[in-house]
Amino acid sequence: MGFRLKSGQAISNEVRRIVLKQLDLATSELTAIGDPESDEAIHDARRRVKKIRAVIRLVRPVLDKQYRSGVDPALRRVSKMLAPVADGQGVIDTLNVLARRMIP
Repeated sequence: MGFRLKSGQAISNEVRRIVLKQLDLATSELTAIGDPESDEAIHDARRRVKKIRAVIRLVRPVLDKQYRSGVDPALRRVSKMLAPVADGQGVIDTLNVLARRMIP
């Protein structure tokens, strides 16, 4: 589902609302780590961070210098921190598929 700007609202407020909602959802998903569904939560959180970065890139020309220089690198670091966990689960899933193929 795409993001929607509310009619009659300032674009800056709407972008802020969208980004904050995505951050909130990503944060709440990451609290599920340790649950059986945590692997999916990490994937979803990484996807949300990518969406946030895309929105920020769209509005970058009108952002204050402070946000232009600091927000995207911080989000990139968050995504990189989550990558090994997500990649590790991918390796485990692949090995499980191979094991099922090998066992008659």
